Amino acid sequence: MTSIMLAILAFMQPQQSLPITVHLPTSEAIDVARQLARDLGYPLDQHPKVYFFDQLTGEDGKPSFAGYVSIGFYGDGHPIYHFEINESTGQVVDSVTCKVFDFPNLRAFQQAQQKLSGSLPRTGRQLIDEIGCDKLTVVEKRVIPNAKPKPPGK
Repeated sequence: MTSIMLAILAFMQPQQSLPITVHLPTSEAIDVARQLARDLGYPLDQHPKVYFFDQLTGEDGKPSFAGYVSIGFYGDGHPIYHFEINESTGQVVDSVTCKVFDFPNLRAFQQAQQKLSGSLPRTGRQLIDEIGCDKLTVVEKRVIPNAKPKPPGK
């Protein structure tokens, strides 16, 4: 009788839900990258032939970082940013400059991804470990658009 009661109680216990993997369509990832580029001051609409976005994968067709969609942002054919967008949290890290972008207009997207996946935002340490950076710089302030910004490091 005791084992039956334990089995019933175990069945009745609320199950803790684990985060689930959420697919982030390429088109939505590019929309996020496009918004980031605009937030960083790049006048995409004024120079549509200068800038473009492309999904980045390894030779095997898989993303460079598991759980992320990688979008390259290019200007004049040269890489400017490699946006790594976490599918579960919506957080965005540039894997080249090790910057994590925390703009207010990204929060609705991030909250939607977190709600879908049941995930909490990654800590800075988790992002560092996942992307392979030594440290992260948090970018919270949008750039005032100008004519044609130079790529980072130039």
